Order: sequence, then C-alpha cells, then structure tokens
Amino acid sequence: MSDQPNRRRSLADSTFISSWTTTLLASIATVVALFYLIHDRRDQADIAAWTLLQGYLQQEHRAPYNVGQDFAFETLAQHGVSINNLDAHDAYISWANLHDLVGPLAIFTRARLVQIDLSNADLRSANFEGAWVLESKCRGADFSWANFRGARLWCDFQDANFHRANLRRAYLDGDIRGANFYQADISELSILPRLSNGDVFKDSCYRPGHPPYIQHAKIDPPVDPQGKDCIRQWGKEWAALEAQ
Repeated sequence: MSDQPNRRRSLADSTFISSWTTTLLASIATVVALFYLIHDRRDQADIAAWTLLQGYLQQEHRAPYNVGQDFAFETLAQHGVSINNLDAHDAYISWANLHDLVGPLAIFTRARLVQIDLSNADLRSANFEGAWVLESKCRGADFSWANFRGARLWCDFQDANFHRANLRRAYLDGDIRGANFYQADISELSILPRLSNGDVFKDSCYRPGHPPYIQHAKIDPPVDPQGKDCIRQWGKEWAALEAQ
C-alpha cells in the first residue's frame, strides 16, 4: 500500500513531462511551418500564428516556455495584426521582437515578459496587473489607461506614454526620460529609475495618505496629486478603496 502514492506521483510526473515534450516539439514544428509561410503566403502565416497563439493560451497546463508562442507573437507584431482583447494572462514571453505591436485592451495579468522589444507598441488600456516586464525595450510605447497595479517594471521607457495609467503599488525602474505620466495614479508606486527628468511626475496623482516611494533625490513629487483633475479621474476608485 505504501508504494501506491509514489507510483501515482511517478505516473503524474511522467505524464506532465511527456505532455511538455510533445508541446515543445509541436511548437518547434509549427515555427518551421510558419517560417516558410511568412516568406510565401503572408495571410496564411498570420492565420497560423493566431491559431497557434490561441491554442497555447487556452491550454489549462502550459509549458513554462514555448518557442512557438514567441514566434507567433513576433509574426503578428511584424505584420501589423492587432491582438486587441487577447487574453495572455500568466504567459511567459522572452527574447521576442514585438516592436510596433498593436494590442489595445490585451490582458497580460501575472505574465512574465523578459527581454522583449515593445518599442512603439500600442497597448492602450491593456491589463498588466501583477505582471513582470523586465530588461525590455519599451521606448515610445503607448500605455495610456493601462493597468499596472502591483507590476514590476524594469525597462527602457524613454518617451513612453502612461497617460492616466494605474500604477498603484507597482515597482518602476529603468529609463523614464521624456515619459508621460499625466494624471497617472502613482499611489504607493516604488520609483527607482536609473535615468529620469526631475519633473516627470509633476502632473501625476495619488490617493490621499498613499504617496509614492520616490527613491531618487532628483525626482520631484507631483504638484497637485489630489487636485480637481485627479479627483475627476480617480476620485470614485479612491473612495471605493477607502470604503473597503
């Protein structure tokens, strides 16, 4: 009787490994097929990339890394195919060139985006709550109205747009020179950028009693963090948080 749980565990482990290996081999085969389609039939390549991406993202148990998924993202980004409303929660994406990605309202909650290129991407109103975006290029990206609550961000954000974005309790590092944080909610945001303008947060907002943690002597706090414009934008959410 004592061997039965171990036997079950062994079977479960071997099943997972077999599933993971099958997924990896299938994704590599799909990448090869996509490579030839891109050079021959672009529309079919886009359809194949979208199908591959949806298939991966809808799996209940995903492999921790999937080369086919990254290649599919790259294909869609480079061809200008919009991924708006795509649900990529918990995804792991690395070393992908997603320059000019079009993805308003995309969902990347708890995702891990590592060493990717999101330069000039359109990610307005995207949801990055709890996500990690690390060692990446995000120069000129548009994150207007996006949700970064609790996210960890370490990127080149030069000239990026965080207009009215939610950055509550997030961690921000990297280069934020020229970035726009107009009416962004930076309540309890940990700010430790390597490079920045001193007045980059002058028009930002934060909840009363919940200022950002500015760990850079040359960065000034917001000028009027609970002014009428901030209250108009965030007042209802702040009141709801206070009532909890």
